Amino acid sequence: MSEINKENQQANILIEASGGLEKSLQILEEINQKANFIALCAAIEGAKMKNRTGTFSIVAQQISNQAQKNNSLSEKLTSIVKKIQSQALDAVAIRNLELAADLIDKLDRNLFERNCDVQAWATFDSIKNAILSSTSENISAACDQLEKLVMIYMVYSESLLLDKSGKIIASAKSRSLIGQNLIHEDWFLTTRDGQVTVTDAHFNHLIKNNTVAYCSPVMSADNEIIGVLANFFNWDFALEMITSGQYSELTNAVIINNRSKVIASAHESQIMQDHYDWLKAGRLSCKQHVGYSLEKARNGESLAVGFCYTKGYNAYRGKGWSAIISESINTTSIPIHAKPLSRRNNDGTTTLVYPEEASSQIDSEKSGLALINTMKEIDELVYEINANNREVKLLAVNASIQAGIAGSDGEGFSIIANEVALLAKKSLNFVETINIATDNLRKVVDESISIRLLDAAKDTSSKVDRNLFERYCDIQAWSTFNKFKEILEQQRFADKEAIELLQKIHKIYEVYHDLYILNVNGDVVASAIDQSMMNQNYENTEWFREALNGQIYYSDIEYAEHLKNPVIKFSSPIINENNEIIGVIVSWFNCNFLNDIIKATIVDSKSETYLINRRSQIIASKTPEEILKKSFKTESFIQNFSPNNSGITNKTPAKNEPAFIMGYSSSKGYNSYKGQNWVVVTQRPKNASQEAQSITPEQKFKQKIKWIV
Repeated sequence: MSEINKENQQANILIEASGGLEKSLQILEEINQKANFIALCAAIEGAKMKNRTGTFSIVAQQISNQAQKNNSLSEKLTSIVKKIQSQALDAVAIRNLELAADLIDKLDRNLFERNCDVQAWATFDSIKNAILSSTSENISAACDQLEKLVMIYMVYSESLLLDKSGKIIASAKSRSLIGQNLIHEDWFLTTRDGQVTVTDAHFNHLIKNNTVAYCSPVMSADNEIIGVLANFFNWDFALEMITSGQYSELTNAVIINNRSKVIASAHESQIMQDHYDWLKAGRLSCKQHVGYSLEKARNGESLAVGFCYTKGYNAYRGKGWSAIISESINTTSIPIHAKPLSRRNNDGTTTLVYPEEASSQIDSEKSGLALINTMKEIDELVYEINANNREVKLLAVNASIQAGIAGSDGEGFSIIANEVALLAKKSLNFVETINIATDNLRKVVDESISIRLLDAAKDTSSKVDRNLFERYCDIQAWSTFNKFKEILEQQRFADKEAIELLQKIHKIYEVYHDLYILNVNGDVVASAIDQSMMNQNYENTEWFREALNGQIYYSDIEYAEHLKNPVIKFSSPIINENNEIIGVIVSWFNCNFLNDIIKATIVDSKSETYLINRRSQIIASKTPEEILKKSFKTESFIQNFSPNNSGITNKTPAKNEPAFIMGYSSSKGYNSYKGQNWVVVTQRPKNASQEAQSITPEQKFKQKIKWIV
């Protein structure tokens, strides 16, 4: 079975494995019924033989005592099995909570970028000039600029420029829209009043598609609002985040707004039509909660549900949306309940609903350990059942001896002795059956850890690629600023206005150490932050030479001495109206934002995540001291790694080091960004995962099972 299929089927495999324990209870029930019947028969025979000898009565009483003890053990086991089934259902729901958290986080990170884009685009001179002087030449230049930007970023359906009266004066794609007036649109009025505005997801009749509009005031040189720029996000890219999630056929992933309306789903019929207020998870999401639930679908199916309210990202605070992952479970009986674990506050902080349950362990780890601890209880109980079984065997021998002594008078008791022996054998078979069921459950719990490592590696790799795609687009967009072309063509250092423009871009996007403009000789003529870099020469660097040759360049992660930090350099040629390369713009990406993605990847409290480059070096880690210092080059899966590959492997330990189990996934790139063939590795100590053991009933009798947790 492929890793993806295993991942997709894991939930119901867990439920089926716990169901195996329930089936074993039916065997125990049959044994108990037989034991009670034998005890009754033994009591009758004992009463018949009472005048001859008291031995039969004693044996009969012992048989009755063992039957009662079996009944008691059966009740305990039934209770534990119900508990483990409930925990298995919770474990599935909690895993769906983690998937929901990953989905809403991925969406938040994307929409943060959209929020930055519209503010940056509003600073272009061609945009301002079209408003200040709406000549055909200026309007055409603004349309061309917007068209170029939309083409670079690839994720927009349209970009519209409006003057203060609400009239569309420029469009990226549909110039037939020019002249229409949108003064009655709420987003226009709010933005014209000075706020950067983000709409809810909606169907827009202008672009004839579902979208989210990102709107920024356009400011004059005197800092007065002269118009509004509105970028319309292509909502298909939000749907792609769901469809690329590789959820199972039994799983439905949706994004809902703060009124419980479905705004994104793999099922097109749900989008902008369905509501999730029928689901308790949906109602709790709208109250800004994060948690999980076990519920019934509208068609009566059992569902394990995870829900997560947005927390936004950086300056983008989100729109009150939530991700909900619901999975159909192969069981008709579920303990319907919902458990909100935390609540998102309006200031971006999170409040625990149950602060007394706070720990360093994440929820899925706690649910897995709860399952393991309950299986320990079963081991203890099986130990007792086996001990009781041995006593039953001795009773069978004793009853057979007494029947032999009594001769023909003991024939009835001889039959009972045989039945007791058969009962003991059946009890032994039961122990073997329940051992198989618990071993299967252990294997599923253990395998789920491996699959979660792989799942985390793939999701993290996707987030890294998506982030760097944005950086790849940014550098191309900024190379089109006329202000930068102007200083290069005049062969001079940047003036105050050009530097302020660089600083504004730097502030909007938050993720860069610095931005430089360089002339064709490689000299820095403008810097956003560090003015001491002016006139520094970079003509011998690869990123400068490649950009000067017309390439959009991105480096591996490297240590920048002057910044005292690891960086990725993105560079682009700056081209004038005659299609001549007149300079280069370079951004120094702050790799702490990759570390931020790595830190957010948590399988459990013992897991670690790394980003590995083509030279097998660690280039991102939650431990800064490891970056560019440690390597995975001795690992065989790295040595033989091929692009677009993923899987699960074991790390061979060096002397006195623990063994690790690892999930890994290579970068695939995203859209026009082709990636760097980096690898994300998520690992945890193998001795910390629950290794399945096949233990015979005799071994279970001789020793109590010890787990390494």
